[in-house]
Amino acid sequence: MLTLAHSKRPNDLKSAIIPNPLVVSADATVMDAIALMSSRRSQCDAENHSDNHRQQFLQEARSSCVLVLEGEKLIGIMTERDVVRLSAQQQDLNRLLVREVMAHPVVTLRESDLTDLLLAVNLLQQYHIRHLPLLDDQDLLVGMVTHESLRQISRPIDLMRLRLVAEVMTPDVVSAAPDRSMLAIAQMMAEQKISSVMIVETSSADASLQIPVGIVTERDVVQFQALGLNLETCIAHTVMSTPIFSVKPEDNLLTVQQIMEQRLIRRLAVTGEFGELLGIVTQTSLLQALNPTEIYNLAKVLEAKVEQLESEKVTLLENRNIELELQVGITQRIRQSLDLPIIFDTACQEIQQLLQCDRVGIFKFDPDSNFDDGEFVAESVADGLISVMKVRIHDHCFGEGYAAAYAQGRIQVVNDIDNAGLIDCHRDVLAQFQVRANLVIPLLCGNNLWGLVCIHQCAHTRQWQEHEINLVQQIANQLSIAIQQASLYSQSQQEIAERKQAQQQLTETNQQLARATRLKDEFLANMSHELRTPLNSILGMNEALQDGIFGSINERQLKALQTIESSSTHLLALINDILDVAKIESGQVTLELTATGIDSLCKSSLAFIKQQALTKRIQLIHRVPKYLPEIMLDETRIRQVLINLLNNAVKFTLEGGTITLEVSQVQLESSTTNLTPLNYLKIAVIDTGIGISAENMQKLFQPFIQIDSALNRQYKGTGLGLALVRRLVELHGGTIELTSEVGVGSCFAINLPINIGSPAIEERTEQDLSGQSQIGQSQTEELISPLILLAEDNEANIATFSSYLEAKGYRVVLAKDGQQAIDLAKAHHPDLVLMDIQMPVIDGIEAIKQIRLNPDLVDIPIIALTALAMVGDHESCLEAGANDYLSKPIKLKQLAATIQKLL
Repeated sequence: MLTLAHSKRPNDLKSAIIPNPLVVSADATVMDAIALMSSRRSQCDAENHSDNHRQQFLQEARSSCVLVLEGEKLIGIMTERDVVRLSAQQQDLNRLLVREVMAHPVVTLRESDLTDLLLAVNLLQQYHIRHLPLLDDQDLLVGMVTHESLRQISRPIDLMRLRLVAEVMTPDVVSAAPDRSMLAIAQMMAEQKISSVMIVETSSADASLQIPVGIVTERDVVQFQALGLNLETCIAHTVMSTPIFSVKPEDNLLTVQQIMEQRLIRRLAVTGEFGELLGIVTQTSLLQALNPTEIYNLAKVLEAKVEQLESEKVTLLENRNIELELQVGITQRIRQSLDLPIIFDTACQEIQQLLQCDRVGIFKFDPDSNFDDGEFVAESVADGLISVMKVRIHDHCFGEGYAAAYAQGRIQVVNDIDNAGLIDCHRDVLAQFQVRANLVIPLLCGNNLWGLVCIHQCAHTRQWQEHEINLVQQIANQLSIAIQQASLYSQSQQEIAERKQAQQQLTETNQQLARATRLKDEFLANMSHELRTPLNSILGMNEALQDGIFGSINERQLKALQTIESSSTHLLALINDILDVAKIESGQVTLELTATGIDSLCKSSLAFIKQQALTKRIQLIHRVPKYLPEIMLDETRIRQVLINLLNNAVKFTLEGGTITLEVSQVQLESSTTNLTPLNYLKIAVIDTGIGISAENMQKLFQPFIQIDSALNRQYKGTGLGLALVRRLVELHGGTIELTSEVGVGSCFAINLPINIGSPAIEERTEQDLSGQSQIGQSQTEELISPLILLAEDNEANIATFSSYLEAKGYRVVLAKDGQQAIDLAKAHHPDLVLMDIQMPVIDGIEAIKQIRLNPDLVDIPIIALTALAMVGDHESCLEAGANDYLSKPIKLKQLAATIQKLL
């Protein structure tokens, strides 16, 4: 309960007394009194930067009024408000005496009676005054107290925090435009009996809003009179106090008090969202919060609320403890199996025992009946009542009248089926089974309505309690999870069987491929032997004939023999190309890598086509930078590549054209997944030939294909050259590029990695690069298969997740509690962690936090798994350090996709 100590100690109350107030005689002129008040005010301004905050406050308070003495007796008081009133009346203050305008008699208080703060506050509020003189026992003036001095010692912090500005502010604020005269403003103060006028301007955005820009107070009027200024000619905006300090209606009074103390001000504007004037809060407003009636009423309200909250809290905790104990017990028994009939029977028995009802059943809808048909798949029923098991239920009203609401998660609570407004056909179905009251909870699998948990009271009607409804709903949620987990388990088993079948088929296919490859190799070997043998005889006899070994030959015979030689050589090159392509595709080519000088490689390649180029008057340009590093490559194979490209350039370049062989170093990304640039050596063959159209570029690198039949007739070739070039370059870990424009020329460029001399690349074959061998691919995948740490204590979930992940090609290591998960993560450094949140020994949240504390494990992806799916779980898991969060029941395909994304 809130308590406020308003009975201050004598020393505390004494500090509220303002000693040595300003005094004048009754025969002094008003102007003399104003000069006295103004001089003290000026002195206060001069000391404004002093560290003595108390002295500044006392000077401010003294300058707000003068007390009138006759001899030593107090007979009256003149305040700043009186000065404003006289100024508004435009009286001659130099001739007007204080006794003519002072307020008398004066409300006073004996110093000895100042024992209670609220007594002084009540006197100020009761008589609507702002100054309360204090007298001693001989009626002599001791000092005075004001709103400001009482506020200085009143520190009801708790109450100030509880009260808002909106509760105590004055909404009706007297305001004036900045161009109003000070005389008009003084008259407004006198007429309205107020101590200040707010100076406002109209908002440029909304003409209905008044924006405060300054304030004019009684004290300002006093200062003007003391200076002898003409109030009628002086306008407000030249003398107003600015900037104006403001608060919002939703701020508390403690904020107001702190601003007033810091700024030594007595008034704050209350402004709205757009800075518009809503009201004003003053010292009087703060003291209003100390009104005894207000304090008493607030204390009573707070006390009642506290008692009510305490009572509700105790009741809530008791009910919640009971519900949690029951729910945990039932949930544990449900989670012990993935066998749905056992789960359903256990749930029905437990619910009936807990609620002491007549029947509990689990109803499953026929998916093809539009929710009109179904049957009970589990039941627990009291003795003497009919069983609903294996009874086909048809309710043609249900699908249309109720299914949509249940699918949205609505619960049906019926205390009396005869007075619940049920559809007749639905009520008749319930009456068929003697139901008088029922409670129905939907079982949802994702967004689909699977079935219902039905609780029946048959002997009489029943008023279902809220805690009973909540308990059954929680159990229904667990049943929904169990249904989905069983479905996922069945699905995973089916996928595993399909995976095994696919693997068996793949094994058989690989065996067939291996056999086909062996047969192809045998065929190629035989073909090579059978073709080369007669060619050897043809070329040998041709050479002997040309050398005249068998006698002299004439010119026509020599030309015929040269034609036979050219054709035989072309046929031999064709056979070699076919064999090379076949060997590369079957993975039988191994590169012989040696340190090779690029300049000599290029020159030797150009030498092969130099004579052909001279015949067609084609200019050969050689651009190779000096001091190129030697790189590891198969010199024979790369020379074969360059000669092939140069031969094509000569073939397709018209007479008088140009062919350029250009070498440079470039940086390229190694792959789409690894964006780190690597150094490559780029060798480009650039010609001014016929060019290639865009649609024909992709055809060039396919075996036995030329881009046009007309070209096939005009330019000789097998169509194997560029296919062989690409495969040889890829064997080196490089790439080939082509740019071309019809009628302008072409540029074929090969990019070879400069650092290809590593052991892994020295043994690289086409089989390793292409991935076409199924056997090789599976072996590679096994070597790099990611390791997943599965932290899960439920055996059914362990079986489900482990089987699925292993079927997907992952390695799995298992932890059954949080501490074991931490230890295994440190020991194995897995590629990813699947962390169940509800774990024994150490829960999943704490385990994630401890794993993240290890610098070696800080970057390992962690997926949090939980069956709770409560509000805030997602944020808690991510704050602990998880990368992602999945709520059970978890779809295995979603799990696989999430793992793939994080890996």
